[in-house]
Amino acid sequence: MKPFRNISIRKKILVSMLAFTLIPIILVSAAATTITYKTMRDQLIYDHRMSSGWL
Repeated sequence: MKPFRNISIRKKILVSMLAFTLIPIILVSAAATTITYKTMRDQLIYDHRMSSGWL
């Protein structure tokens, strides 16, 4: 692959637009997945404790 400085300005703009678009999407998806997993885990632990309390 060519060095980045030898690539045309159009390709540089395209690559930078792609990066600026994908990076926030990846960050938001990672945060949402982490929060969802943590909430689901906490809910399962709470349900297990409540079920144990009824026994």
